[in-house]
Amino acid sequence: MKNPNKNQSRKGFTMVETLLVLAISALMLMGFMAGIGVRIGAQRYSDATNDFADFLRRVYTETINVEIERTGHLRNNQENYCTLAGQKANAEGKYTGGSTTTAEKNGSFPGRSGCAVYGKLISFGEDPTGDTIYVYDVIGRAVDINHPLTASDAKQELINVHADVLSYNQNDNGTCSLTTAGTVATYRPQWASRIENTNKGSLYQGAVLIVRSPNSGSVRTFSMEGQTMPIQQLIQNNQNGNCSSTLNSVVNNVNNAKGSLIMHLNNDNNGNSKFELKDANFCVASEQIFSAIGRRNNIRIKNDGRNADSVVFVETDLSKNQGGNQC
Repeated sequence: MKNPNKNQSRKGFTMVETLLVLAISALMLMGFMAGIGVRIGAQRYSDATNDFADFLRRVYTETINVEIERTGHLRNNQENYCTLAGQKANAEGKYTGGSTTTAEKNGSFPGRSGCAVYGKLISFGEDPTGDTIYVYDVIGRAVDINHPLTASDAKQELINVHADVLSYNQNDNGTCSLTTAGTVATYRPQWASRIENTNKGSLYQGAVLIVRSPNSGSVRTFSMEGQTMPIQQLIQNNQNGNCSSTLNSVVNNVNNAKGSLIMHLNNDNNGNSKFELKDANFCVASEQIFSAIGRRNNIRIKNDGRNADSVVFVETDLSKNQGGNQC
């Protein structure tokens, strides 16, 4: 007797076939997910680069749009000489009013400050982890537009108005503390990125000074690389001192730590200053985004930038010698 099931087609899959399909599906899913991860990582790295460039452009915008008071009464009590540099000059008998008029010195412009905001100092390297970049107001003595400063260049103009980011101010309890002369803001690189110099793996140490000329109001950009100004640490270390007796000590502490803006603006014995008119090259790196490991995008502030257009993403199809990616 014939088996009735002998010629019937077999239905279903064997265990081997099922496992093979599952394995192929898993591999396809893993490849798909890996591709998504790479794309997400690449997008995050791109976003981090663009965000840093936008941060630099915002500093230009804030410098250009700041309302500078060009006249005003120079207040003569110690805590109101605008900056630590101004207080030091006063203590040495060198805070003479310079180009200001008698009316300004006598306070004939009530309701106006004798201090002006001349721009921003972007400070790199104060946070050893690279997580925080600080932005300080650059404050100086206000200048009467009708009585311009006698100066050879913008740096000398800033020196003449005692431009600084620090001040030694009186507290409510009668003591004095080192503080910022104006406001301070912070920026944190996005998506675990870090800002390096052109040497791979080295955090950017230095500062960028984006300021208005006290005379003309034109924007100038100076950069300093390789020297960190430890402003936050100096502020922490100089609190609640005796206002009259410790001013010189505070000034010495700031100078010894190379935290003085004017120190870096002044020429050294060789006629050079730390702040120069040159390109500032920043390398955006991230070792925590898999798809960005080993990559370093170059954001540059062009030599003596005058506006936000000076901040550029450097194309990678040119050599270093041709002005391409320096990273």
